Amino acid sequence: MMKLSLENFQCGYDHWQTKKINLNLYPGELVALVGKNGSGKSTFVKGMMALLKSEGKKSLGDTDLSRKTTREMAKYISFMPQTFKVTYPISVEEIILMGFNPDMGIFQNYSKTMKKEVRRELEEFGLLEYLHRDFTTLSEGEKQKVRLIRSLIRETPVLLLDEPESTLDFMVRHEMMELVLAETKKRNCISLLVIHDPNLALRYADRIHLFKEGQVVSTIEVHQETKASMEEKMRQVYGDVELVEFSPGRVFVDKQN
Repeated sequence: MMKLSLENFQCGYDHWQTKKINLNLYPGELVALVGKNGSGKSTFVKGMMALLKSEGKKSLGDTDLSRKTTREMAKYISFMPQTFKVTYPISVEEIILMGFNPDMGIFQNYSKTMKKEVRRELEEFGLLEYLHRDFTTLSEGEKQKVRLIRSLIRETPVLLLDEPESTLDFMVRHEMMELVLAETKKRNCISLLVIHDPNLALRYADRIHLFKEGQVVSTIEVHQETKASMEEKMRQVYGDVELVEFSPGRVFVDKQN
C-alpha cells in the first residue's frame, strides 16, 4: 500500500515554524486537517508542497519527497490552493488543461489525448457544456468544480485541498464535499483536506487531525469512536463545545450552553 508518510516533518518561516509532525495517510481515505484560524494549517500545506522550507522526512511509498522542488512535488501531489484569481478571459478547457503542466516541457503543446481527457472528465461531472465557457463568468460553485477537475486530471496519488468550500454557500458547500469524497473513493487516492468547519469534517472525513499551535494535538477516527471520545478531543482545540447526535451515527459540534 503506497501511503504518504511524514516523519518529524516541520516547516514554516524564520519567525515561526510548525512543531514536528508525524502522520500516515492511506489510499481511499479522506482525511481532514481541522483547527482554528492561525493554528498553522496553511503553513503546513505550503510546507508539504515545498513552498516553504522544511525539515524531516516526507515520503510516498518508497519515494522520498523530502528534497523535491515544488514542481517536482506536483508530479505526486495535486494541490488546490485556497485562492485562485483569474482576471482575464480564459476557457474552462484551458483552465483544466493547466493541470497537465507539471508533466510538460516549456514549449510543449497540449496533446489531443489531453484535450480528450478534459472532455471525458467534464462529461463525468455533468459539465461538458462548460467546455468553451469563459471561466471568469462561472459561479463560485462552478469554478470550484472546474478547479477540482483540474486537480484530478492527472490522477496523482495524492490530492491536497486547502479549504475548497470556504467561498461557497451552504448547499454548494455540501455538494463540493460530496464530490471530493466520491472522487477519493472512486480513484483510491490519498486526499488531505484542510477545512475550517469541524462539522463538515465530521460529516465527510474518514479521519480528522486536530491542529493547534502548529501541531497535531489529537486524531479522531470518525467511524470508530464514540461521541464522548470525539467530544473530548474537539475540546482540546475548540474549548467548551459539545457533540450533539441528530441521527444514529451522525453528530455535529455545538457551543456548550
